[in-house]
Amino acid sequence: MKKTVFMTTAVLLFLLVGIVSNSNAEEYLPDQIRSIIQSQAKERYPENEVLQQRLISLQTQAYFRVQEYRKELITDQEMKVIKGQAARKFPNNYISQLTHIDTLSKKILAKKEKKPEAVALKK
Repeated sequence: MKKTVFMTTAVLLFLLVGIVSNSNAEEYLPDQIRSIIQSQAKERYPENEVLQQRLISLQTQAYFRVQEYRKELITDQEMKVIKGQAARKFPNNYISQLTHIDTLSKKILAKKEKKPEAVALKK
C-alpha cells in the first residue's frame, strides 16, 4: 500500500514539475494555437485536469520544437516541404508532427549519406 501511494505521489509530482516548468513557454504561444491545444486536452481528458495539463505541456513543447527543428544537411526548402507535409498529415497535433518530421529527416539524411558511397564505387 505504501509503495503504491509513493509511486502515485511521485508520478503526480513529476507531472506537476513538468507543467510548472513549461508554463512560461505557454505565454509565447499564439492565442489560436493555445486555444486549440487546451480544447483538445479537455476533450481527450474531460474528467482529469492533471492529464489535461500534461497534454497541454507536451503539445506546447512539441509546438516549439517543430518551429525550431533543423538538421544541418537538410536544406531549408527540404525542411519546408517536410514540415508542410507533417502539418497536413497531423493538423494541430504537434507531438505527431515532430515525430513525422524527425522520421522523414532521418530518411533524407540516410539517403544523402549513401550517395557518396555509390559515387565512390563507380570510379
